[in-house]
Amino acid sequence: MVGERGHTLMEIVAAMAVIGLVATGVFVGEEGQLRQVSRSFEELELSRAAASRIERMAAPVPGERAFDPGVRGAGGREAVRALEPGLFEVAVEVRRGDHVVRLVTVVATEAER
Repeated sequence: MVGERGHTLMEIVAAMAVIGLVATGVFVGEEGQLRQVSRSFEELELSRAAASRIERMAAPVPGERAFDPGVRGAGGREAVRALEPGLFEVAVEVRRGDHVVRLVTVVATEAER
């Protein structure tokens, strides 16, 4: 009998098209997630470098200056502003390509009398 010999060429082509569409959807979705995870890791690396710069700041000196954040391909910039004697606003920015992390905090030191 003709109907029991197997699938027709059209059935096989239709099945392959459906499988291709499903596989494409899965890969496109995974690519977006992987890109987001990669961006998160890069921002984490840059924020660690910025936080490290602030933690190592024992006696802030007012002004703006560049620094090496210790991250390959990244540059750093810090701005220190005296709010009152012994109180400083510190802004640290670490940048690599279009990724920028900026941390701002207030640092207190003993004011000279």
